Amino acid sequence: MNTMAFESLASTYVESSDEVLFQVLDEEVVLLDMKSGQYFGLNEIGALIWVMSKKGASLGSILSDIIEKYDVSESELVGHVTPFLDELEAEGLITRVEKA
Repeated sequence: MNTMAFESLASTYVESSDEVLFQVLDEEVVLLDMKSGQYFGLNEIGALIWVMSKKGASLGSILSDIIEKYDVSESELVGHVTPFLDELEAEGLITRVEKA
């Protein structure tokens, strides 16, 4: 993924469904979809994305923080995060929103 595509994430935000409860456990997060009763476990990176998005950070800002904290390239990170977000969205746990 090129830098232009990465920078376009600056105005993308992740909003969680009102039907999802979450609990932070050490460096992980457990999600409960109240609608389906299904639990989901997020690893350290997934947990960081979840918690920072709940605090109102843009996806671009979140990914920049992850790049600073871990030894990962933009393209590698986006390559892992995109399917993760796709799965959460497919399960109805999040919505990606563009904000100006």
